[in-house]
Formats: sequence, C-alpha cells, structure tokens
Amino acid sequence: MGKKLKNIKDITVQETNDSSILSKASITKLGYFDDPYLSLFTTRVPRRAPLIHRGYYIRAKAIDHSLRSFLECCKELNTPHQIISLGAGFDTSYFRLKENGLLKNCRFIEIDFEDVMRRKIAIIRQHQVLQDIIGTFKTESENSLESDDYLIVPCDLTDLKKLDVFMEKFGIDCNLPSLFFSECVLTYVDLKHSKNLIGWIQKRFQQAAVVIYEQIRPDDAFGYVMMRHFDKIQSPLRRIKDLFTIQKHREVFEALNYSNVLGFDMNFFYEHYLDECEKGRMIRLELFDEFEEWHLKCSHYCIIAAFTGLLTNCNLPARMFPYYAPPEDQPPQPLSYTPTTLNEEQLEVKRFGHRCVQLTNNQFLCMGGFGVTPDGGHKRLNTGLLINSNDVPKCTQINELDDVLYNSITRLSDNRFFVLGGRKSPKTTIPKYGIFVFDGNLVCPVVTKDAETQEEIMVVSRWRHSAVLFKGQILLFGGVTTDNRTLNDLWCIDVNGLTVRKISTTGDVELFARHSHTMSVWKKENVVVYGGLEHSMHLSNQMLLLSLKDGEYHIKEMKFQVPLPKRYAHTSHVVNDTMIVVGGVDTSGQFSTNEILLIDLIGRTFRGLKFPACNPASPLMFHNHQSLLLTRGREGCEKEGRLLVVGGGGNCFSFGTHFNRCVVSLDLSDEIKLT
Repeated sequence: MGKKLKNIKDITVQETNDSSILSKASITKLGYFDDPYLSLFTTRVPRRAPLIHRGYYIRAKAIDHSLRSFLECCKELNTPHQIISLGAGFDTSYFRLKENGLLKNCRFIEIDFEDVMRRKIAIIRQHQVLQDIIGTFKTESENSLESDDYLIVPCDLTDLKKLDVFMEKFGIDCNLPSLFFSECVLTYVDLKHSKNLIGWIQKRFQQAAVVIYEQIRPDDAFGYVMMRHFDKIQSPLRRIKDLFTIQKHREVFEALNYSNVLGFDMNFFYEHYLDECEKGRMIRLELFDEFEEWHLKCSHYCIIAAFTGLLTNCNLPARMFPYYAPPEDQPPQPLSYTPTTLNEEQLEVKRFGHRCVQLTNNQFLCMGGFGVTPDGGHKRLNTGLLINSNDVPKCTQINELDDVLYNSITRLSDNRFFVLGGRKSPKTTIPKYGIFVFDGNLVCPVVTKDAETQEEIMVVSRWRHSAVLFKGQILLFGGVTTDNRTLNDLWCIDVNGLTVRKISTTGDVELFARHSHTMSVWKKENVVVYGGLEHSMHLSNQMLLLSLKDGEYHIKEMKFQVPLPKRYAHTSHVVNDTMIVVGGVDTSGQFSTNEILLIDLIGRTFRGLKFPACNPASPLMFHNHQSLLLTRGREGCEKEGRLLVVGGGGNCFSFGTHFNRCVVSLDLSDEIKLT
C-alpha cells in the first residue's frame, strides 16, 4: 500500500473517534453512563437517538466491566500492573478510574496515531481538572505525555518496530500483569497486521490479557447494512470477513499460543453481567421502541478475551468473566432444518411496523407503518396499499389513513376488520378504535368509538399487542404503553357494541407482561400465545393455550420435548395442528431467525425451514414484517399454500435505515396439511 493511500485511510479511521466521542458524551449527559470527562473532549454534545444511546451504553458497560474486574483482581494480588489501550483515541477511562481511586499501583498507557495523540494532549492542556488528575508531568512533548501513572504514546499499531522503541524509551515493564484493550480499533486493521500485533503481545509480555470489542456476523441482513455503512464512510471493517464469528476470533488467539480464550456477544453480556436493578435504571431513562434493532446491534458486537502466561494460573479469566457463551459450533438445542426457496414477487412494499389484513380473492390491505415516500424520504405512512397476489401481482395505493405503527388489524369477514391501538411516537397513541370496511376502492369506517371511560383508554393506549377474533369477539393481550410499561392484561371487546371487558383467567400459569408476541386461533376452540419480550428485555419461549369453557377463560402452558426457541417480533399462523412461525428476533445465538419454524401442536415438536443465504444486493430482514398464508387458491387452483412476507426492516443502529425491497413468497403446500 502506498504511503499516501495509507495516510488517507488512517485519517478516515481517526475520524471514527470524533463521531464516537459525541455519542459517548451524549450517553453521559442523559445519565446512561457516569463519566464527567467525556464532554471536555468535544465542543458540543448533540443528543443522539435512544437506539444510539443504548448501543453506546452497552459498549461502555462492557469495556468498564473488563477494566474494573482486571483492576480488582490485581488489587487482590497486591502487585504492580498496567493497562494498555490500543487505539485509545479520546477515551477517558484513565481519568474516570483514577478519580474513583481504582488506579493505585497501576500504570495506564494509551497508544494511537500521532495526530490523535497530539489533539488529545492539546485538550488536556486546556483543562486544569484533567491536569490535576494526572499530576506532575515527568516528560511532555507535542504528541507524547508521561506522568507517574499515565503515558500517551504516539504510534501506529502496525509499526511493531516503533512500538519496541517506545517500550524501551518509556520503560514499559513486560513482566507486569498487563491488560491490553481494543475498543473498535483492530477491526480497522487488516488480519495480517492485527495477528502480528496479537502475536507480539504474547511473545513480549509474560502476563497478558487482551480484551477486544468489535463487530461480527457480517453475512446476514443487518451485517450487510453495517458493512455498507463502514464502506461508505471509507473505514471498512478489514478483519470481519475472516473473523466473522466469535469462534473464528478464538481460533486466531489459540493459534498464537494464548492458553485461555473466551467470548460472547453483547446480548449475552446484557443478560448475564448487568443486574436487574441496573437494567431497570437504564430502561427508565428514555421512552424506547426499537427493540429489534437494539438486540440485532448487540448480536453483531462481541467481547473477546484472551489470556497468556502467569495470568492463567491465578484464575484471572474466570474471575474477570465468570460467564461466557458456549462455542458456536456446539448448539445446545438440536433443530432439524430443511432448506427452502424464496421467490421475489413483483410487488414493492418498503415499510415496516405496518399491518396487513387479508380480504377476498387473495387480495390484502397493507396499512400504516414507517416507510419510503414517493420523493424518497422516510416517515410514518398514512397511505394504504391494496395488494393483489394473483397471477398478475398488483399494488394500488388507496386513501389516506392514520399514520400509525404497531397497531392491530383483525379480520372480521371478507372485507371488514377491527382496528385498535398503535402509536405515532412512543408518547402518542391513537385514542379511538372501531370497525372498518374496504368497499373495493376505499377504506371506510363502519363504526368507531373514541376512548372515554378509564377502561376504554386502558385498552387503546398500547401498541405491540396482539388481537384475534375468537368466539365472535376480539381477544386482546399485552403490549407497551406511553409511560414505558409492558402489559399483561387480557381484554374482550364486543364487535357489536364496541364495549370492553377485562378478563381474569383460571389455570396453572399466570399471564406475564409481554409485547411483540403472537396470538393465533387453533381450530376455533383455542388461542395459542407464543413468545414475546418482557419489560426487562428478557425473551420468552413460552407457549400458552387459552380456551373458553363454561364462560371462563382457562390458561395452561404447553410443554415441548425440546424447549422452543425464544422469539419475539415474529408472525404466526395456525393451519390444522401446525403453527407456522415466520422470522422474529432470537438473542441466544442458538437459532437463526432467518427461518420458518413449523411447530407440531399435538406432538409438541418443531423443525425449521431455512431461507437461502442473504443476497447482499437485496438483504431481507424478517422482523417488523407481516406475513399472510394464502390457502384458498388462485383461479384454476384447488388449493394453495403460499406464504407471503410483506415489508420489514428497521433503523439499523447508526448504520442507516433498511427496508425490504419487495414482497417475497414461499410454497408451504408440501410442508403443511391444508385440509
């Protein structure tokens, strides 16, 4: 690589520091993370979106846990130690940790490009509070700084000869317990040079721990959007195509003679390393409604920790990281997969958070959601689409409706449906409900009702709930509210008078609060509830059976031979004794959500239909979508088993908004019994 080209690429990587420091400063201002020094390294603190806040929050907590647990272990060993930040940028961990009294007997060393370190030192000189924390400067230049416990080193991490020179110059002791950490840094270094650096650490340092935070899983839809973003800002992820899983990261360290290597993604970290009190505190900070993208972001970032030398003898790996994920090549739950084929229909529906309802003759309406406007903009949509899925697919725009997300639309008869709930923003719900009809050209209200009584207001003030037509009435369950609550209430709505009634249940299990679950009617006698997301962000794999007997609603849990996958933001259909579950989000890493689950409700078993590998040119996200199962058959067909997946996508962290390009279909007629 020419020197000029390398300098240009180095500059674009350095610019990622400037962007991330703004996001880090924003999370401290909002109370996600306590670090009063971050704001000193930026001239402004723009307020980021809640999804950005959560992403940087989990990043900050993971790095902070790594640093604090290492320091705690070294304190117990009562020996001098050091922390070395690889590609430190404007990181303020030194100031935060020292002010909290955690750096006694510890030297904190920061290494980064010369230009970055020069700017950092200039900022330190501008703020007396930072200089007071550092104490007396032993040596100082334009691009390096040294005190008794703090050292700034200007060096390209790929230049190991220069690193050796600085090691000698500043007396860095290779025999001390040493923690190296890289926070989204080595990801911008090619595999060859990053392996050279990791190998150099293993050879030079007698007691080393290396902690890396960076991206993984580039080969699904979210991963493609993520990769495209970094390519666009000219900071491509240089290692991810080789180190695309946690296991691949492990193999690199093990090949370089690290004796203990572990890793996990950020969903695992959130679940196992944050206590319920801290989770609750974070959840209460802001209204939030991008759960799927939060979990997907967390599944695409990981912590890798590797240990070598004497540190492995003092049980440091287990003390720093007492919980870790099992290797990816040993899934703890078996699942039989059958490959399947997806077909692109000639129907473009670029929206998510919408709802679809089936009409007659393989027509359906698509209403609401967030999507693409005719001029290419993105906003909540108040236009509906009439989609004809017969031999000549056709999509026709119909009249204006409410621009609402995550409501429920329940089919009553061929062209009549019941509409309730949804939101404009997490602060604004729709204060009415009612029955509508499609007359062939327009969606028209038949009877609607403004929510006036306390019970009616409770019923309508929700979204991400589920509703079905059961025994001639609407059955409604769960959802989230504008005051950040997750609901566990069950309601019955009379479709004639639109009266509402809260339902109590009997049985051996209680309904726990959840949202983004599904309800499906099974043979007209039962309602099956599957999955969902709890207020604490725990995913559910619970399947409940709700039945009406002698005027009472009875509920019981359906147990399976092998536990069902945890799942939310999916769609589902029941045909005879088979539940079809389409997509959704699963944070365990044990199951793909790029799939269909076929659940045998009688035999209590399940298997999967695997979608083809993601197409980088047109990636598909199977969440925030809708699905329709066509069983009536087109003209000339006695029966049909096509499943249509309509829309889907989301705001992919800071990487951009993705919309599935077109409707896709697959033939399930050989997989399920239609009669």
